[in-house]
Amino acid sequence: VGRLSYEAFMTLSKSFPTFPKILRGRILRQEKKKQTFLKTTLKRIRYFRSAGDDELFDIMNALELKHYDESSILTTRGLPAPYLMIITEGVIAIRMYDSRSKRNIETEILSTGSV
Repeated sequence: VGRLSYEAFMTLSKSFPTFPKILRGRILRQEKKKQTFLKTTLKRIRYFRSAGDDELFDIMNALELKHYDESSILTTRGLPAPYLMIITEGVIAIRMYDSRSKRNIETEILSTGSV
């Protein structure tokens, strides 16, 4: 991910007058891809299958993007999950503690698009 300061943006805009239009187009294409991904993913959830485009758009706008470190524990067995989680990038390993072997055993792997 790159960051562009306002000053650098203005300098580029002066040197390359089409830069703002090109950048805006790329941002809009990325947003469209994100919306398509989220809409497709939400439609896979039984609860949202009958939702119309306006309702899905409201849900998508209410979503909050969160990043987790590799060793993060997202929820604990027996407790309700704090959120509906949609994996937009990366992989989550589901692990359960096995009292016989006294270690965590990986039971499932969830990847991009999993809910």
